[in-house]
Amino acid sequence: MLPTDHPDIATDRPRAGAQPAVASPDDASVIARSLHDPPWFAQLYDRHAAPVRGYLARRVGADLADDLVAQTFLVAFDKRTTFDLSRPDARPWLFGIATALVRRHRRDEIRGYRALARAGGSAERRARGQRSRSPHGCRDLRERSQDRHRERARRTARHMIHS
Repeated sequence: MLPTDHPDIATDRPRAGAQPAVASPDDASVIARSLHDPPWFAQLYDRHAAPVRGYLARRVGADLADDLVAQTFLVAFDKRTTFDLSRPDARPWLFGIATALVRRHRRDEIRGYRALARAGGSAERRARGQRSRSPHGCRDLRERSQDRHRERARRTARHMIHS
């Protein structure tokens, strides 16, 4: 008996009573459909959000990873017309977007730290009894700006997924 003749080895023909496998559309098909019917894009999120989040968490930590996942899919949704539909897998494209967002986050963080260093003299002025030029510290302004940006990205991602 050849191995392919054995009833427990998969062949071209389905086993009796087996349900036919329903192939889900590849990522390119999902993106193509989402161009005319945006809720289809949620399938891409369902497929790839966890691996993208894991990638981001390893690079920036779990707290910021959630925000960057939302931003990644928001950017992907906005730029889905630029996706190369000849590529069936969108994961490399999504990881590229996520990597660019990490780079931008780090660049913005460095700028923020440099601004804090430049504003460091304000603490010395206050110690000498002089008023600071800003009623809020740079850190407070930066945190409020980031909070507004995060909340906007979350609202947009929620709207995109539930539309």
